[in-house]
Amino acid sequence: MWVSPKGGLYFTGPHYERDYWTDQNRPPIGQCVYYLAPGAAQPTAVETTLRKPNGLIGPPDGRTL
Repeated sequence: MWVSPKGGLYFTGPHYERDYWTDQNRPPIGQCVYYLAPGAAQPTAVETTLRKPNGLIGPPDGRTL
């Protein structure tokens, strides 16, 4: 997860199943980068073409991710 200078949250949220997990009732989540705007109730997928995104970093000025 990365907090942008404007206060929004960018995060990756895929559910990468593991053969040792016992909880199989999780809803499927896309392999995307999401953005949750300040005050928003639901995140928005902002990048949908990456395969298995896992982790984010951005600079203090927020110009790149």
